[in-house]
Amino acid sequence: MKAINISAPVLKRLVILDILEHKDSVYDCEIKVYAESLVSLELDCNMAYELSLYNLFSLFNASIDICSARKIGQRVDKILKPICDVKDLRLSDDSIETFSKAGLTENLLKFSNLKYVRLSVGVDWFNGEYLTELLHYLPNMECLFIDYGLGVCEFEEDGVTDQVTPRDFLSNLKSVEVWEFSGSKNELCFLKFLLKNARALEIMTIISSSKLLSDPDKQLEVTKQLLMVPKGSMHSVIDIS
Repeated sequence: MKAINISAPVLKRLVILDILEHKDSVYDCEIKVYAESLVSLELDCNMAYELSLYNLFSLFNASIDICSARKIGQRVDKILKPICDVKDLRLSDDSIETFSKAGLTENLLKFSNLKYVRLSVGVDWFNGEYLTELLHYLPNMECLFIDYGLGVCEFEEDGVTDQVTPRDFLSNLKSVEVWEFSGSKNELCFLKFLLKNARALEIMTIISSSKLLSDPDKQLEVTKQLLMVPKGSMHSVIDIS
């Protein structure tokens, strides 16, 4: 296997953008990065080669967007191990699905310092079960941010809202922030699940989409539905704007 070594002892931010035209391409190549001062990592690729990261003692935040049609579990696992001390992690919907299919979601339990989780769900259909599975492996998460709403996620309402969760499930989650909320059935289903199970929740901030803002009757209806949910935290506040 060919290897490329990159040594950057003072590098603070690293962006790796490598989306190949053919997602099933694979190369017998390894890129090794040594960056002991790295603070921020952004990875957007389909793992056509092996990537090894070393000495990430200063890493604070990471953004992972991995999309591939191939079995790349071993290569993804090799990335997760050296970034397990991050405090702030952004995951794309493709990454969440990749982790689940490769049986790697439980590896997030090793992210013991992880406090801030940011989820970016795109415009394509997405199986909501991947998302609820992910939450079971983020016991130390304190803040959850969802960038673009969850209208494209599909949840089985009874299966989510009636799901039995362990006592320590989301036990540290204090804040949820959702942007571009459209008031869809799927979004309501997921937020009800969070309200019911996040026992330490202090505030849920919901930023409505322009479409929902243009329909005040619907906005009032979805607000009522959320306020009527039996809450896991009696002190939580819902702020919808």
